Amino acid sequence: MKSGGALLLAAEVTERPVERDRVVATFQAKIAQQGIEDYLFFVRNQVDEDVMRQARQYFAQGHEVNFLEIQNWLKTMLSTIGRAGRDVFNRVVTERLQVADVPTALKVAWNEQIARIVEA
Repeated sequence: MKSGGALLLAAEVTERPVERDRVVATFQAKIAQQGIEDYLFFVRNQVDEDVMRQARQYFAQGHEVNFLEIQNWLKTMLSTIGRAGRDVFNRVVTERLQVADVPTALKVAWNEQIARIVEA
């Protein structure tokens, strides 16, 4: 999300576990270099305490690094935005997933997450 050319929020959706080394690498390669104040990892599983400790260190430096379990987020978000919001959400996600440079793995992961929500 941008405002006036400044990146306000960056989000990364990942199937891989997020470990401390990955958080450090992401911070060095993306967050610090681009001055990102708020970085959000959408994860499949909760992260361990070592990862949270590293995130707190970056918070002390003025950077928000947070982790959100994607299935819970989807359920909460989709249940609270109403029918019109869900229609817009579905349209935008479908459009973005059809872009040529979107990795097939991301498309498959998205479909798996939606299937889990529908089945739950």
